[in-house]
Amino acid sequence: MKQGAGMFKEWAKNIFCRQIFRLKVNEVSCLPKLSVIVPVYNEKAEYIRRAISSLINQQFQNIEIIIVDDGSYKKETVEFLTKIRQDNIKVLHKKNGGLGSARNYGLAYARGKVIGFLDADDWVEDDFYLELMTVLVQHDSDMACGVLYCNGKKYDKFPCCTLVDAEKKLKLINNGSVCSKIFKKELFNGVKFPEDGIYYEDNPVLLKLLLKASKVSFNNCAKYNYFTNNQSITHNKEKEEKRIKDSVIVLLQIKNWSNGYDEKIRNLIMEVSGRILFRACSYVRDEMYRRQMDNIFTSKQINSFLETKYTLGQRIFSFKNSKDKSHKIMTFLGLHIKIKRKANA
Repeated sequence: MKQGAGMFKEWAKNIFCRQIFRLKVNEVSCLPKLSVIVPVYNEKAEYIRRAISSLINQQFQNIEIIIVDDGSYKKETVEFLTKIRQDNIKVLHKKNGGLGSARNYGLAYARGKVIGFLDADDWVEDDFYLELMTVLVQHDSDMACGVLYCNGKKYDKFPCCTLVDAEKKLKLINNGSVCSKIFKKELFNGVKFPEDGIYYEDNPVLLKLLLKASKVSFNNCAKYNYFTNNQSITHNKEKEEKRIKDSVIVLLQIKNWSNGYDEKIRNLIMEVSGRILFRACSYVRDEMYRRQMDNIFTSKQINSFLETKYTLGQRIFSFKNSKDKSHKIMTFLGLHIKIKRKANA
């Protein structure tokens, strides 16, 4: 009972302090401008409308919205973008270069001292940026993290806090997206998104910014809604093979970059990356992927990922064909046993 009462008291204190500071924040006219960059590539008009509406309706109003049209050619998208007329919205057009290229392009035009990102098929709650700007200004942080939701599922679990220690900051990161966070623009000096068209390009960027930031605030009241569209780039089943290959490329990039840190931080960087990008099913079923992961992670890290991402039954036993279908491969308690198939009579 005492523990429950203590948790309620702390929650009430956080709410009260946040409301008092909100009043102070909204009274100050010289708050830093926030630039939100929205890359668009052939998204449906209804999705873009929802995303932009969620920005227009923010309680925090000192927002510059930068839409970067990354070479869209679909009539629906093009027509919608041409109809946008609002003073705080810029629509920029460029040749198609991928998500990383569009984000870099938007950064070059951003006038705000604080930067946010919104994917064109996602949306944010109306207090999202007020919540994040509040803690950013209140604690003079370089970066503030909100909570990512997908189909009602909460992907982040952390207390409201502000951290300086690199180890503690890393331990609270559960997704590799830059969209559920905001950053002081100066953090991007010397840091750019990769423009090679690979998936998960923001994962290494997020880690670089996180460790570069002197102070990072976490606010579990700020809610970012991630939309899972089976027809979108991120969830098209036909792209699954590329996503797996790209995740390996990104993990190798992160591993090479992490060598500049001491062993403790380096291991934490890889643990965070593995929690986000490691694919347990591929590890069990795909021999090449398994070899790649064994070269990137320690056996202790891999066991930890498997325990987290794979069900007990799946970890204990699986049965599948070899690639050339000449053998059956049985996996039992981590042992891989090849069984030769009988020739057809």
